[in-house]
Amino acid sequence: MKLSKSSAASLQRPSSEHSTPRVSRAAADSLLRHTVKGLLARLEDLAADFAILLFRALLHTFLLWRVELRNEEALKSSLGKSALLVANHTSHLDFIVLNALFKQRYGANITFLAKKELGESWLWRLLIRYGNSIPVDREKFGIGTLRAMKGVLSSGGFLGMFPEGTRSVDGRLGPIKPGLEFLLRLHPNLVVVPCGLIGFREAWPKGGLLRLLLPIRHRLVVSVGHPQCCPDAQSTTAFARQVMAEVATLTDQPAPVFEGEDNRKSRLVGGA
Repeated sequence: MKLSKSSAASLQRPSSEHSTPRVSRAAADSLLRHTVKGLLARLEDLAADFAILLFRALLHTFLLWRVELRNEEALKSSLGKSALLVANHTSHLDFIVLNALFKQRYGANITFLAKKELGESWLWRLLIRYGNSIPVDREKFGIGTLRAMKGVLSSGGFLGMFPEGTRSVDGRLGPIKPGLEFLLRLHPNLVVVPCGLIGFREAWPKGGLLRLLLPIRHRLVVSVGHPQCCPDAQSTTAFARQVMAEVATLTDQPAPVFEGEDNRKSRLVGGA
């Protein structure tokens, strides 16, 4: 039986129901961008994982040979409690070494309050992956920050705070920002552990990354004070001054002044 020309042509043409759908140029571009973005994110994750492994290996040697921990029992006795470690701030090493100390010696974490702008730096994004931090708006504590702090403390975690808010250039305690007192008002039963950091600025001063890379053996001291809570009869303002006075004693310095005493506008926390 012969088929008509029209019937033969219809058999040769693919059915529209089974034909491959055409992808628009915009959809193809969007798919490509999404794929490339995912690939770059994965490469960044792999690079971060490798950097953190290297970082941990370096810190293991670093801690083993260079850090002296004084009054360790005071720190160990506060593990597993809702506690706040309060320290002076002279170097990026403060955050790094304290994180490594908690992880490698005690298998614990310490979560630091850090200015949100640090997330804009690729180096700090790696460091934050190694440690733990809560981004903070330097003008005010947002709801997200407050919830994150509450989550750490409610689980018996350790918060870390540098009340000066920024690294000291000369090593001396700078003005104390209102963030410490504000945090004590929110959590009046918090266990506070004063901590004095000595020798960190000499190893890695503000704006002096190259000094860290020099083959110089620095002596770093982490001096831990007595864990304490705010007594019911004492105001949080007086307690905050008491804590910072002990930090000053641990670093052999005079007690610092508190920002806002001269009625100037001050930030809750500062930068790094």
